[in-house]
Amino acid sequence: MKTNPSPWNLRPLGIIGICLLAPLAHAAEKSFQYFRFTPTQLRNVPGQSNSIQLAEFQFKLGANVLPMTGVTVTNPGGSNPGSGNENPNRVADGQVGTKWLDFNKQSLVFNFGSTVTIDGYNFATANDAPERDPVSWTLSGSPDGTNWTLLDVITNHPTTTTRQVYESSFVIPENLDPLIEQFVGSPVVILNGQSTSLLYNVELADTVTIDGIGTVPSSGSSNVSPPDNSDTEYLLDASSAFGFSSATTTVRTVTGGASTYRYVRFIPLKLRNGPAANSIQLSDFYFLNGASFVTPTSVTNPGGNTPGNEGPANLIDSNPLTKWLDFNKSGLVFDFGSSVTFDQYSFTTANDAIERDPVRWSLEGSNDLTTWTLIENFNQFDYPVTTARRADIQDIPLPGTSLIPVIDVSAGNTQIVIGEKATLNILSMGATTVTITQPDLGVIPNNGPYRVTITEDTFFEITATGASGATVTDTIFITAVDLGIDDIAYQDFTGSGNELSFIGNASVVTDPTRPLPAEVPRLRLTNDSGSVNGSAWFKRPQLVADGFESNFNIHLTTTTNGPDSGADGMAFVLQNQPAGPLASPTGDHERGLSSNALNICFDSYRNTDQGDASNALLSVRAGTTVLTSINLAANPAFTFGGVNSDDLTTGLDSAPYAVRVTYIPGDLDVYFNNILVVDSLNVNLETIGAVDEDGKAFAGFTSRTGGLFEAHDVTRWFLTEGAPAAPPAQLTLLSSSLDLENNQITLTWSSSDTKSYRVVASQDLSDWTTVLQNNIPGAPGSNQTTIIATFTPATKLFFRVEEIP
Repeated sequence: MKTNPSPWNLRPLGIIGICLLAPLAHAAEKSFQYFRFTPTQLRNVPGQSNSIQLAEFQFKLGANVLPMTGVTVTNPGGSNPGSGNENPNRVADGQVGTKWLDFNKQSLVFNFGSTVTIDGYNFATANDAPERDPVSWTLSGSPDGTNWTLLDVITNHPTTTTRQVYESSFVIPENLDPLIEQFVGSPVVILNGQSTSLLYNVELADTVTIDGIGTVPSSGSSNVSPPDNSDTEYLLDASSAFGFSSATTTVRTVTGGASTYRYVRFIPLKLRNGPAANSIQLSDFYFLNGASFVTPTSVTNPGGNTPGNEGPANLIDSNPLTKWLDFNKSGLVFDFGSSVTFDQYSFTTANDAIERDPVRWSLEGSNDLTTWTLIENFNQFDYPVTTARRADIQDIPLPGTSLIPVIDVSAGNTQIVIGEKATLNILSMGATTVTITQPDLGVIPNNGPYRVTITEDTFFEITATGASGATVTDTIFITAVDLGIDDIAYQDFTGSGNELSFIGNASVVTDPTRPLPAEVPRLRLTNDSGSVNGSAWFKRPQLVADGFESNFNIHLTTTTNGPDSGADGMAFVLQNQPAGPLASPTGDHERGLSSNALNICFDSYRNTDQGDASNALLSVRAGTTVLTSINLAANPAFTFGGVNSDDLTTGLDSAPYAVRVTYIPGDLDVYFNNILVVDSLNVNLETIGAVDEDGKAFAGFTSRTGGLFEAHDVTRWFLTEGAPAAPPAQLTLLSSSLDLENNQITLTWSSSDTKSYRVVASQDLSDWTTVLQNNIPGAPGSNQTTIIATFTPATKLFFRVEEIP
């Protein structure tokens, strides 16, 4: 047996002179009374080609077209429209405005009544539907309508898409390469130790050989005994003085065995011509135990889309004249009513459309419709389902311990920061062991996530092994990413780059129309336009399970600047989604991710139908579960920068809002513009699934606009891993005075000589990193301290005194 035979069947071209031009093929004259045109492939248009059609057909001798008067044209096995207007005789009426159409896509047979000689032929396309045009076909001649001689074979011809025009004519060649009409095992699947027959039929060959058998006649059968528990490929070579052709067929040997289940699920994995098949169909489906039929009590088609009279119940009515058809190409679930034992199965092809036949599939068994066990995996080669209609395939024995397992490996995120872990999602069925064979990491769990540290680009090969030793592999490539920036520490977003993952509308921009806090790069989740969304994530996951602190400034601004002008909002998110930094909400982006996430949401649009109290809502959510909701507009300490007093949306010249989030397990605090609005909320990141097994989560933001809109920006962002430090105590000033001439301020506050203090300034009430004086000791022997601090003038400036912890 050979492997990887050449798929090409080439006919050499001659050359003349020094111009290296291929000569026109010499037409061979052939004399017969009958001619048969057999389409073998139509134009490949996905989901179409429900029939074949031609407007006209011609036979030629030299430059002359043979008259078709008196020629009888038939369409054996065809299905023509009932009106009779598109019967086969229409191809011989001399009019391209009429046509022949056949839903069964069968042959045309021409009977001239007496012998005629031809050396060419031609056809004209019909009026519509280019997908119905033949692109591959054979032409044969016969003296009696029974014994046929092959005259021409055309494969993948570029048939014109222009309607109601003739092709450029086809000549009958002097000689043809050998044509292998059949090469198949009968049966295809056998039990270990049994033999099978290889059936073959070859035309126009001088020599036919089968690898491992030797020279054989042009047609007939040969018995073979393939090795146990194997898929054995046999190669047939056919040669003549004019060319060479080859074909392969595969025979499977299995141990065999019975299965006992109440439910059996049939999953189609491949159709004969998937792209051209608009549906799957079968007439009947059978289960057997030995020689006895085991008949299901019912069958369903979950997720299917079936015509009213072609439902799945037709599969168990033992009537090949009915059929099941499903435009969604979904699976089937057979219910036997109680657990039954069976060791074989079979099915019957339907009435038409061979492209709808399944050629690869699997079977699974269950007793509860929840836990499914693989019992058949026919996905290694195409089963040679007969092209005959309403015909049975063989009774296929279940493989038993010869079952070839299934393995599927995926990863939500295939770009992993160097030193972090990739999560390989392993799904196997019918496997005794699953092993990472490249790199050699040994045996891993058969199912579920498997996490592995990535230090460089890595190609993974994962192998599933069945009880008989049969193996199947799947592969996945993980790219190692070097960020260059390791920490979330953005005073603004100058210098940001590869460390951020942008989804949807998100990007880093510089926007001179928004002057505060400064004309520097900012993270923009959505621009000021309707019906867009955006997400941005820091690509390195953060170690936050034991605690964290994040400080960020958000800017929700619109050029409309009218009542209720902004929408819809944004969220700060910590998440443990499989997609990692590629995650995107499936619902309302302003509410973060729906699962495995902590979402701190800022809603700037009042949904009155949902009972929103204002246009300034802050909520904390575990996925979609609301843990707390705060109406910020109800707090008199807040002054918003927009037209409305209760609206987070601001004008272009308003300062961003400062947000501080601190967390230790069981205690979440949220500060809005330095005021505590969420105090000691009982939430645990591990419990809600927002961190992985290492305690890490991806941090970022999500946002959305709708019919109303605004820009959603982050102008500053810091995140510190670990339990947050206590904030510096803010003190009450006893007195203060400004000396604007000398840019100085005098401050007096209550103090203790056991404490130290600092004076800080801010231009926006959020960034207090400007220190005017530091490490100020409390005045000895006094209960108050006075200092004079010098500052740099600004449009707006705020001062405060902090006690150094």
